[in-house]
Amino acid sequence: MRAFAHNTGNQATGGIWQVTGPGGDAVLKHLTPAGDGAAHWAASEDPGHWNYWRREQLAYESGFAAGYGIGAGIGAPGLLACGERPDGSVELWLEHVEGTAGRDCTVEELAEFARRLGTVQGRKRTVEPWHSRNFLRQYAGRREFGPLDWDHPAAAAHWPADLREGLRLMWERRTDLFGLAEAAPQTVCHLDVWPMNLRRRPDGEFALLDWSFTGAGALGEDLANLIADTFFDGLQPVDRLADAETALTTAYLEGLRGAGYRGEAAVRKAVAAAGAAKYCWLAPPCSGASPPEAASPAPTTTAPPTAPSWSGAVRSSRCSSAGPAPPSPPERTIWKPAMPVTVTAQYEIPDAELRWRFSRSSGPGARASTPPTPGSNWSSTSPPRRCSPNRSTSARWRAWSRGWWRGRW
Repeated sequence: MRAFAHNTGNQATGGIWQVTGPGGDAVLKHLTPAGDGAAHWAASEDPGHWNYWRREQLAYESGFAAGYGIGAGIGAPGLLACGERPDGSVELWLEHVEGTAGRDCTVEELAEFARRLGTVQGRKRTVEPWHSRNFLRQYAGRREFGPLDWDHPAAAAHWPADLREGLRLMWERRTDLFGLAEAAPQTVCHLDVWPMNLRRRPDGEFALLDWSFTGAGALGEDLANLIADTFFDGLQPVDRLADAETALTTAYLEGLRGAGYRGEAAVRKAVAAAGAAKYCWLAPPCSGASPPEAASPAPTTTAPPTAPSWSGAVRSSRCSSAGPAPPSPPERTIWKPAMPVTVTAQYEIPDAELRWRFSRSSGPGARASTPPTPGSNWSSTSPPRRCSPNRSTSARWRAWSRGWWRGRW
């Protein structure tokens, strides 16, 4: 087993692992109703809450994730199995998607994804009872900070006065931004579209990962998130921001037009408002303020599951009539890694007519299950977000504020 780095502060996620066995690779994700983590990442039992802990389970079991982008070249990992542990938490066994990781996609490939996303989101969609509502207001609005000094030396050393003033207005008028996004034309969004949640299969289809937040949102909200995180997380050089924003926005609008939607001006306004609203909280920590949640206990990592966790049985996941059935795992050559088996758990998956035997090994060739570093928020290949500005973050903020938001809402 190999642990994936993830947001260990989120109480709804107990861990994510790549599991290798004689049947091949799979991904195990542990969903928890009240796991370890930060107070401002608390899991919820409310289906409309932004961090409802069962949402991803329902997205896969209902067929929603698999059917979201059907016919447009956007898919999701196949669901292999799903079951409850004795403590009431849930294990999702998902296809390990092969192909190009989103962090390695070019701007041109991301633009192609944006075009397909526009096609998908231009369709009429139904908001399900378990979909999140008012995500931006709940997610970004939950963060509060103490007194803010926008002329704090740490900020003034890197951000000119007009930029600091723009960031101050963005923060103080964040409720206006939430309102603009909520008044924009609505669709059903993924709500966590960024390169680390994206893979491109060898056949060209894009697979979207992590459906934990999916729900009602503005047309263009996912696009704003994709553009912002591509540069905030250092996945593309910041000097490409203007070209990337133009390419991805143009492609997204083309997809919308192909689906019959023509409200270009409203979508452009929604992209600006949603992007500013989602990230309005990034600047205040650099002004010398500390959020109240800073004193939250350090997150810990849940131990990976062992064979007895379900007493040797997993409930087979069969899709309901709520949506199209998820695709079976792709046909491939089943290989058996040369690794000694010490503990074996057998999982029956009648839907896919496959039997997976996932193993945890301690012999030569085994992949050790290394827990993520406490406090690590993102993939090990992605740089962490930083609260103290430096030359890189200063350039990103300057390009962001002047090149995208200013004068657009």
